[in-house]
Amino acid sequence: MIQNDDNGIHSQSGTDPIGLEMHYMFYHYKTWDFLNDVTFVELTVKNTGEHNYTDFTYGIRVDPNAGAINDNHFGCDSTTNMMYFYNADNNDESDYRTNPPAIGIVALDQPMNSCIVGPAGSTVVENWSAMNGLSLSGVPIIHPYGYPTTYQFSDDPNDPAG
Repeated sequence: MIQNDDNGIHSQSGTDPIGLEMHYMFYHYKTWDFLNDVTFVELTVKNTGEHNYTDFTYGIRVDPNAGAINDNHFGCDSTTNMMYFYNADNNDESDYRTNPPAIGIVALDQPMNSCIVGPAGSTVVENWSAMNGLSLSGVPIIHPYGYPTTYQFSDDPNDPAG
């Protein structure tokens, strides 16, 4: 799949095209080991514009819905570069019923610098803030223990106090 920001109006951001092109290659394996039901996504970003960018940030937005939306949960583990999504209990009220799935997204060759949950920003500043681990208003997220963090939900999901 190839996406280019120079095709059409940027209705969400209201910005001009900058000449970036994203090339995605999807790999999916059918095995009977730990790779079963794993999809790999290889991303290459190409600058097709005239400006040489020295500072670049890339973010992904995910809406995973692991069953009924009323009890989906989200977390992240910066030590393994993983964000994960899971059902709050072992009974999904919609499609899966018992033993609903969990979804994990791992960055294999780049460090994860932030991981937050929230609504999509409607301005360039809000989206830039979210991609840099800040609240949409640009204010740092404060961990329950009182220090700023760019990982919004980083506790152990098996710990009720987390």
